[in-house]
Amino acid sequence: MQPYSDEKYIGEKPRRVATFSTSTRLILIVLSCALVVSISISSMMYKITYSFILLTIFYSLVRDFFIRALLTPPTIKMTSSLEDRSYEQRTLLRQSYPIQYFQKGDTEGAPFAILIHGWSASSKRMRNIAEIFSSRGFNTVVVDMRSHGTSLNIPEWTVQQVIDDVYYLIEFIAKSNPDSKFLIYGHSLGAYVTLGLHRNLPTINGITMNVISIKSNIKPSKNINNNTIMSVKILSSGNSIKNL
Repeated sequence: MQPYSDEKYIGEKPRRVATFSTSTRLILIVLSCALVVSISISSMMYKITYSFILLTIFYSLVRDFFIRALLTPPTIKMTSSLEDRSYEQRTLLRQSYPIQYFQKGDTEGAPFAILIHGWSASSKRMRNIAEIFSSRGFNTVVVDMRSHGTSLNIPEWTVQQVIDDVYYLIEFIAKSNPDSKFLIYGHSLGAYVTLGLHRNLPTINGITMNVISIKSNIKPSKNINNNTIMSVKILSSGNSIKNL
């Protein structure tokens, strides 16, 4: 499947930016061992120098350990994505990363519902809610976060990356649908993503887009009906979904 953008995805493995690579860590550990040996057999002047270098390396490794822990993507997660032939699987590249999403409906002028799942889940978990929006006339888009579902895994994960991905995706869709309104639905961590988007709403031709964010404490894996979806709390507007 070809990416829906001009940028070519060449299959590069995502690299670490904020932390050391495995080979770099190994080199630093070996160097530390060599310094320990050198300290034990060197004169006082060299002991001080080697000790300072050793402490610097030790500090860097400890710092790297904690940063790695903070940026580690989910290790226990859903490994499958939305499995429904009525949804078209698409890929959009942002800075060489393939954003994976599933879209049902491409009606001109119809509103778009952007659905974002929670931590360790995937687009598959949002299927029931997606069907509700689709049945109400929305062009429905379900996003797979980075390192979730069948999306490409990355070694360093932050929620800001996901916020930026969804922001980029909305801008991309809006360019070919300038008259459509956008509703963003987030569950759990996905709700945090919607809040992050509202700090800096996408703009098209210098005009801030008309975006509504909603969240729910309803587990998306459960069956829901139209009455349930109408009770979802709207964060940024008093309008109900049917008035979009």
